[in-house]
Amino acid sequence: MTSGGRAADGNVHALAGASAARSLPPPGIVRRRRRFFRHLLVFAAANAVLLGVWLLVGLTSDSWFFWPVFVLAGWGLLLDVHAWGAYGRPSRPGTDRAPAS
Repeated sequence: MTSGGRAADGNVHALAGASAARSLPPPGIVRRRRRFFRHLLVFAAANAVLLGVWLLVGLTSDSWFFWPVFVLAGWGLLLDVHAWGAYGRPSRPGTDRAPAS
């Protein structure tokens, strides 16, 4: 009885490991998502520096033109394209329904 129980437990763990391995994304997708995350971190850090420079210039020269918006918008669009490549196209609610006939 004990050996049968051990064998059953071993099979359950083997099956759980197999299903867990199947649920992991392929290495290429994992690599793309890591690259996107690094891109996101660099984007956040660089734009934080730019906003700090803008604030410093604004406080010292009383010139408050928000010039970092050009970098934020352009780089943000590129980051969005990168996100599409890493995670796929975003789903829209209601597009999975069949058309009414």
